[in-house]
Amino acid sequence: MILTSEAIAIHWVRYGDNAAVAHFFTRLHGYQSFMVRGLSTKRSSKRQLLQPLSLLEADYRIQAQRDLQRVHAIRRAAVTGSIQTDIVKTSLALFLGEFMYRTFEQHYTNGPLFDYLWQAILHLEQASYPANLHLKILVDLTRFYGIQPQEDPLHAATYLDLETGRFVAIRPGHPYHTSPEQTRLFQALSGMNFAEAQALNVSRQLRSEMLDRLIEYYQIRYPGLNKLNSRDVFESIFDA
Repeated sequence: MILTSEAIAIHWVRYGDNAAVAHFFTRLHGYQSFMVRGLSTKRSSKRQLLQPLSLLEADYRIQAQRDLQRVHAIRRAAVTGSIQTDIVKTSLALFLGEFMYRTFEQHYTNGPLFDYLWQAILHLEQASYPANLHLKILVDLTRFYGIQPQEDPLHAATYLDLETGRFVAIRPGHPYHTSPEQTRLFQALSGMNFAEAQALNVSRQLRSEMLDRLIEYYQIRYPGLNKLNSRDVFESIFDA
């Protein structure tokens, strides 16, 4: 039986001359890997549809006990033209796509996360310049992943201990923690919507340092994040 679902393109790699293995986060069946054929035909636009953060509608079959499913058709469900043509948005999409590719688990299903990402991508498409959006998304994903830092109800938070995942008042005795300024930024972003986060005045240095700390926070919990190939390219373009 062929099923139809909205899907978010996350990552893809070529498979031979005319196919690809694509990773989609679908609304109905969560994170799935698909064999996509017909990339190199003259009229094919599939390669563009596979670019990270494309918003799609996909027809496919799901076979139990298989990690690689077959997609029959994919179509654009919403316009994401500027994400594919604006070099800053493209590099951000590559970074976020690689991040999710390395942290999502096969068959992982989360309806609220799907809705959140769909809206985040629409905001990215419409934004004139996506300042702080990557930080906002990484902060919010801690909640969806079940690793949101814990508050100390008895003391004001000054530092975030990256190892324990707790906000603390006293500086930890190891280097894996945020600075007071980074802590305030983390808490501010967690309480803002996309537009507010985009309008927040953050220096280039603080933005880069905050990204470092967020990646460290995830790396402690996801060993597969030890190397994010797109991160350096993204930062060099974003802050150019």
